[in-house]
Amino acid sequence: MPADISTAEAVRRWVDEAPASSILDARDVPSGPCNAARVELSRLASDPESPVSFVRRHVYWKGEYAKNSWDDALGEPVDFVAAAFHVAGPGAGLAGFSAARVFGWTHQMLVSPEVAVVGRPPRGFEDHVLFHSRKNAARRLLPAHEVALLEATMGFVHTGGFDIEYKPGHDRYCAWEEQAHDESECYWGWEDALGVFAGSLHDSLHRWGCFDPARLVGAAGSEWMGGSEMRDKIGDLADVISDSQRATYQ
Repeated sequence: MPADISTAEAVRRWVDEAPASSILDARDVPSGPCNAARVELSRLASDPESPVSFVRRHVYWKGEYAKNSWDDALGEPVDFVAAAFHVAGPGAGLAGFSAARVFGWTHQMLVSPEVAVVGRPPRGFEDHVLFHSRKNAARRLLPAHEVALLEATMGFVHTGGFDIEYKPGHDRYCAWEEQAHDESECYWGWEDALGVFAGSLHDSLHRWGCFDPARLVGAAGSEWMGGSEMRDKIGDLADVISDSQRATYQ
């Protein structure tokens, strides 16, 4: 920090230079984690003309616009999922229906997004994020989109699929007896999920990033939830990823 400016000014410059829609951690301020820096961030978060919002101790969110310009009805919501990932560290990823939505396996939405973390969930998000604690330390080697793939796959292992989802052309009022098919054909199955995943891999670099099949299989081998069925399904996904990569780079 230059000697001719105050800590408060250094913090304001640091905030101004940070990109919109990003996490600000008080422990990363240029002057170090001193009380003056924390006080200035707190002041900015309480200022309606500032784009900075308080998330939890040490953690703030910088929006694109000042809070007093937010739409009264919609506002500019803080990305509590991004903040949860930041606080939880490696091994965090979307879970449940939130994870399944990423891959187009469901259109269901919960009031709060679901996030899986390794170990104890972080505090300070109780009103915004539903956490699931996992014991598999191998998840720490996975990026968030691969954790989400593990979590989405659990939906098929533990419930037989996201069976409240209907295939296109089917719904709860489907007259399946008149359409010459069994009721079970109305619902998504594992083969349907594999097909959707395979069809989306060509643009995965833009949507999620690359998937490492060996890394996924290794993490699934240490996954105590789901046992052999979980490992088999991750193996199916790893085969789809490997086939897609060979087709792309040959």
